[in-house]
Amino acid sequence: MDFGEALKLVDGIVTSNMGRSLRNPEIAILEGTWNGFTYEQIAHVSEYSTNYLMRDVAPKLWKFLSDALGTSVGKTNFRIVLDEVAGKNAVGTTLDTPDAASLLSTSGLSTPNLQVAWESEGFPESLATLRQWILEDRCQLLSIYGLSGAGKTVLARRLIESIGDQFEQVIWQSSISPLSQLAESIAGHEAQGVIADYSDPVSALIEVLSRRACLIVIDAVESILQPGELAGRYRSGYENYGHLLRRVGELPHRSCLVITGLENPPEIARLSGQSSSVRALHLKEFSETAAV
Repeated sequence: MDFGEALKLVDGIVTSNMGRSLRNPEIAILEGTWNGFTYEQIAHVSEYSTNYLMRDVAPKLWKFLSDALGTSVGKTNFRIVLDEVAGKNAVGTTLDTPDAASLLSTSGLSTPNLQVAWESEGFPESLATLRQWILEDRCQLLSIYGLSGAGKTVLARRLIESIGDQFEQVIWQSSISPLSQLAESIAGHEAQGVIADYSDPVSALIEVLSRRACLIVIDAVESILQPGELAGRYRSGYENYGHLLRRVGELPHRSCLVITGLENPPEIARLSGQSSSVRALHLKEFSETAAV
């Protein structure tokens, strides 16, 4: 699900329950939250004050969504809840190139000031580094990590727009899904045959990634980790993601897996120091001056 789809979903919920469409301050909060910005950063790239957004608009918006959806909704879990509501939690979004760029046209930089922040904060250089690692150095496993508000998701989307047409298949996963379902999403029509040949989804995925060149982005990988345990304990049922990261980094194949998160999972922290096919890019938080 991209932000355009999320916005349409939330607008439908608001219209059905309140008889009106989303208002501009609410849209600003939703877009900023979707891209991991703080309220201060949202205020800097909009016409609204931090106090107005944080103290007036946001509490009412989150309370309404919580009541309407029957579950607690806030700034930290907005994306996860929306994916679950849309029924996307089980399957990643498949983008078949060369149309990947158009399908990801809502890149989180629709506000002009966000484009200024992008350029002034050195993101073009970060994008160039990622392009080199993937296209020239043939890296197989990459991590984009940093604090909330660093622009990890924005950078990952720009990466897909930039190099998606170099791959046979592009997968964007921003929700929590068991690895077996991710394997089915990536394998597509090959799923039954490929998965049936292997006893575990990790082996099936490695086989698919060896057969064709795929670019896979798993956004906000901390969502499959135990809360408060970012050092590497995976949530129950998602432990095999650790095995996937290790094998994607160690075994030869034709694809590249990119993850974004607050910190590096231990598999990447370990492999990036041992293998040239595994690398990590640390992003710093947007500065206030850059977002003005």
